[in-house]
Amino acid sequence: MRKIEKEELRIMYDWEGLVIQGCGGDLKEWVDGVNQMLEQEGILPNGNRLGGFLHESVTEKPNCALIGEDGNIFNLMGIAVRTLRENGLDDQGEEMEKRITGGECRNYYEALNVIDQYVTITGKEEPKFSGIKME
Repeated sequence: MRKIEKEELRIMYDWEGLVIQGCGGDLKEWVDGVNQMLEQEGILPNGNRLGGFLHESVTEKPNCALIGEDGNIFNLMGIAVRTLRENGLDDQGEEMEKRITGGECRNYYEALNVIDQYVTITGKEEPKFSGIKME
């Protein structure tokens, strides 16, 4: 089982669920305690539903042309890191790289999902037609 820190939880907006295991005792006490901790951290702002995810405050992710590139995850990660740096988001690039290489991702698709949380994955732009016919 992997421990998830509060900072990581706040960017898990596209995950389907979260499992919290305890060592016994009354279930209501566990639920109340966890809800109270999440409320104190601003993740359960109203005490009754999840919210406060970091993506809500992010205006826009930079576009990153990954479609059509060599699909090696380290190549794709490098392109995404470079895109983030070019957009003044060096810290996010370092964070993304640590998440992917630090053991959070168990497979290729989880790593792609992390990349997608930081950049908007696009293809290369098609060259515009110049009106000159080549024969």
